[in-house]
Amino acid sequence: MKPCLSCRGWLLAATLGGAVCSAAVLAGPARGADSAAYRSAAAPIVADLNKHSAQAFTNALDRDAIIGKALDPLGAELKDASAFRTGLARGIERVGPQIAGAMPKDGYAKLLRVRTKDGEGHCLVRLGYGDSGYGYMDWAMRADRDGRLRIVDWFDYSTGQNYTDSLRTLSVLVAPNPSLLGKLFDIASGKAERTRQVIPMMQALGKQEFARAYEVFDKLDEELKRNRTLSVAAVGAANRSQNEAHYRAALANLDKHHGSEPALVFLLIDHYVMTKQYDRLLHAIDAFQKFVGVEDAALAGIKANSYMMSGKPDQAIAAAIEGIRIEPELAANYWTLLASYNKTGRYDKVVDTAALLRGQFGLALGPAEFEKDADYKEFVRSAAFRRWKRKG
Repeated sequence: MKPCLSCRGWLLAATLGGAVCSAAVLAGPARGADSAAYRSAAAPIVADLNKHSAQAFTNALDRDAIIGKALDPLGAELKDASAFRTGLARGIERVGPQIAGAMPKDGYAKLLRVRTKDGEGHCLVRLGYGDSGYGYMDWAMRADRDGRLRIVDWFDYSTGQNYTDSLRTLSVLVAPNPSLLGKLFDIASGKAERTRQVIPMMQALGKQEFARAYEVFDKLDEELKRNRTLSVAAVGAANRSQNEAHYRAALANLDKHHGSEPALVFLLIDHYVMTKQYDRLLHAIDAFQKFVGVEDAALAGIKANSYMMSGKPDQAIAAAIEGIRIEPELAANYWTLLASYNKTGRYDKVVDTAALLRGQFGLALGPAEFEKDADYKEFVRSAAFRRWKRKG
C-alpha cells in the first residue's frame, strides 16, 4: 500500500509517428462561436474516451485540414502527392484507437477548461493512466464547410509538439533529403552539409532503430543538438531504446537548451525526478499551470509527491489537501495525504484519511492492510491504530 506517485510525465513512445496520448488543439470557427459551443463539441469526445472508445474522436478529425497544416510548410515536394496524402489519412485514422488502447482499465479523460483565441477554441483535456501518470491534450477545433466544429490539430504536452509537427516529421522520414530536412529543422548555415548529418538519424527513426537514432544525434554538433525538433526526437528515441543512460543524456540536452519552455515541462519531469531537482520541478509545474491556464488537482498531486520525495511532508500535506479541494474524486491526492500524515506521525489523520479512501472510493482499507505494510509499522504500534482496530 503505497501513495500513488504519479509524478512522472507519461512519456509515450512519441518519436515521430505522432502523439499516441496527445494534446489536441481544437480550432473553432472564426465567426461567433463561444466557449460553450466548443465545450459542447468536446464533451461527447471526452465521454466516449471514458468508455475507452475513440469513435467520437476519430469522427471529429478534419483529415484534410490536419494534412494541409502538416505538409504546407514543406512546399510542393510532398503535399501534392495524392497517394502519400491517402497514406497519411489512414495513419490519422489510427490515432484515436491508439489513444483509447493506451488507457488502462482505470484510465479516464477529463475536460479541464475551454477558451477561445484567434478564432479558435482550445480545450484542455487530462488523460489519466493509472500508475503511469497523466497526459495533457490541448485540442483545436474549427468549423468545416458544413459548420461543424472539427479537430484540426492537437498539442501533446508529453511530446512538446503539435500532432501536425509530428506528422510533418514522419512525412520527411519517407524520403529524407537535404531540401526537406532543411525546411523541417530550419537549418540555415552550411545547409546541405549540415542537413546531411541529420539524414542517418531520420533513416534510423524510419526503421524504428531507436538506439541507432540516438547515437547519431549524440554525434551531431552543438548547434544541431540545440534544434528543438531534433532534441525532442532524441528524447523519444532514447526512451524507446530503453537505454537509461541515453535517456538521461537526451533529457539533459533538452533541459539545457529548452528547459525554460512551459510546454516542455511534462517531457522534462523524468529529468527533474531522476536528478532530484525538486525545486526546479516545483517551479516548472507552477509555470506549466500558469501556461495552460487551469487549476488542476493532478498537478497539485505531482507537487505533493515532489515535496514528499524532497523530504518536506508538511508542504506535501498542504499540496495534497489543495488537490482534494479542487477535485475530490481524484484518488491520488488521498494516497499522498495518507503517506504524508504517516511520515509526520499524525496517526489520527491517517485513520481519518483511510476512512475517506474507503468511503469515497469503496476501497478495502482497514487495519489488516496497514499491518501488512512495513512503511506503516510505527502507525500500527500507535494508540490511534489500536483505537481504530478496536472499533472494527
